[in-house]
Amino acid sequence: EALYTQTSFYLMRDLMARHEYALAAAVLGVATQVHPDRWQAWYNLGAAQARAGDRRRALDSLDKAAAAGFTDRAQLAADEDFASLRGEARFQALLAPASQ
Repeated sequence: EALYTQTSFYLMRDLMARHEYALAAAVLGVATQVHPDRWQAWYNLGAAQARAGDRRRALDSLDKAAAAGFTDRAQLAADEDFASLRGEARFQALLAPASQ
């Protein structure tokens, strides 16, 4: 749990604040290995990847976040970390209601 907490929160927060997005993604990758069932780490990994310019991996991580239970479409739509993905069809599909 200590490794997950450090990699999914403390280190990630500090690296994102310093705009070290690729390194933050690497650290968050460890968190997703420790707890692949927790959507928060996948969501944050997607954010770091999107900020680093890796749109494909960011979308893959968001898919995994959704599969792990993330459902807040309003948060996703408003999150500036994902601004580079807004034009992507896969991103728009994540924003669509589940019934579509």
